Amino acid sequence: MIKKKLNHRMSVSGHLHITSEKTRSQHRNKQEAISLFYMLLSQSLVKEKKRIATAIPKGVQEKRLKNKRVTAERKQARKKVRVTDYTA
Repeated sequence: MIKKKLNHRMSVSGHLHITSEKTRSQHRNKQEAISLFYMLLSQSLVKEKKRIATAIPKGVQEKRLKNKRVTAERKQARKKVRVTDYTA
C-alpha cells in the first residue's frame, strides 16, 4: 500500500527518495526531510473511502436536456434557408 501511494518518490531499486532544500542549514533540512517522511508515511497508511455512486437528480437531468434542446434550436437557426424548405 505504501509502495503504491509513494511510487513517484521511489527509485528503481525501491528506495524512497526525500529531499529538502528549504533552508540554508543542513541540519534543518535533515529535520524537514524527516518530518516530511513521517507525514508521507502517515498519509499513505490512511485508507481512502470508497465513493458511493448516487443517482442523478431528475431536475439536473431535465435541465441538461433543456439546455441541449436550446442549443440545438440555436444551431438550427444559424443554418442557411433553402427554397425547398418552404415549398409544400
